[in-house]
Amino acid sequence: AKTIDVAGMVDLAFDHRRQFEELLDSLRGTISFDLETTGLYPWAEDFDITSVGFGTAAGEFVIPPPFHRESPWTQDAFEDMLEEIGEQLGDCIVVAQNGKYDYLCLWVRYGINWTEHHDFDTMLAHYILDENSNHGLKFLAQLFCGAPDWDVDLDTKKGAGGLDRQALYHAHDLYYTRKLKSILDKKLAKDPDVKRVFDYILMPAARLFTEIEYDGLYLDLDKFDDAEIYLRDQVAKAEKELDKFTPKDRVDKRGRPVEFNWGSTKQLA
Repeated sequence: AKTIDVAGMVDLAFDHRRQFEELLDSLRGTISFDLETTGLYPWAEDFDITSVGFGTAAGEFVIPPPFHRESPWTQDAFEDMLEEIGEQLGDCIVVAQNGKYDYLCLWVRYGINWTEHHDFDTMLAHYILDENSNHGLKFLAQLFCGAPDWDVDLDTKKGAGGLDRQALYHAHDLYYTRKLKSILDKKLAKDPDVKRVFDYILMPAARLFTEIEYDGLYLDLDKFDDAEIYLRDQVAKAEKELDKFTPKDRVDKRGRPVEFNWGSTKQLA
């Protein structure tokens, strides 16, 4: 485990078991969880996780999986660490930014299902507060926390660069994800109705969709065919009803007939 202070102090002793035990001791209260990966599709043949991170009150911890060329961990040791971490998460409020993706990646790559620990999502919280705005982590961190732009090149995010640079980048993601939770929580609290939708619909739906993306879902194809027939019939009836109100004898400037298009907002106006 590697600990990083976003103020600039970096502990290089990432191959020491003591550091990992510090992480375990820190997994309490509100924590953030985030992954760095080689791509966006976890079923791709060349997909892998390049770092697993946790933001805590004691600092940010980044674990380089065996895939990373600088990782000191064997596959067995890394999977054992994930198992130990999973046992601690029940005592935490776990915050993520677009966590559905991270939980799905971990599940697909290592068979570990932490979906039940997806407690708060900063992207979804901001979406329900202001659906028309940008919901990216860096945008939110700069908007609400005055954060600098800590972005790095794509190769570093994918684990091809140095571990120090990637870990420091990842630490910023973790730090601001955790910090945004308290800010967005206060905004949600100002509107109890919106907060109820977030707590009882949006977050459960995010957890459900992670499971759906992993497991798939059953479809009755015969019912699909029936539904298509029904919907096409409804469309035909609606178009016939609209035809009663369709302007007749419309022509263009040259006197040619113009067919009225109900899908045209200009014509509809």
